[in-house]
Amino acid sequence: MAFLVMLALVMAPATVVAVSPAAGVGGTAATSPVPLPTPSAPAATPHPSMPWSIGTATPFGQLLRYVWVPPQPVVVETPLAVTEGERLGSQQQVVQVPGYYASETTLGFYYPERWVIERVGPAAYRWRVAAAEFRRR
Repeated sequence: MAFLVMLALVMAPATVVAVSPAAGVGGTAATSPVPLPTPSAPAATPHPSMPWSIGTATPFGQLLRYVWVPPQPVVVETPLAVTEGERLGSQQQVVQVPGYYASETTLGFYYPERWVIERVGPAAYRWRVAAAEFRRR
């Protein structure tokens, strides 16, 4: 008996429709029901972040790839000692600026916030965070 009920459920035609949100819970829609998308719809409408999508435009363009900018060694010169206004010499140090990932887009390159070293005076350097920026091609 259960087999016949299961067979009847499988063989019976069924229609699936989605009701418009305007209908509310338990109400009737003021407009006709909205049909579910067909299985071919994902191929016809790609995700907005894909390069071939005509989706929403961003000011930076569509992402193409991430580019690794490797760490860069920087030579800085620091004074050894100063006595009574005389400079006794200087020492060179190699400081490594950390690497980061930049994003290549269809319109240019987007560089995230990153650490840089800058010269603030004679033989004086400091670390600072460079602001994120976009450079057009």
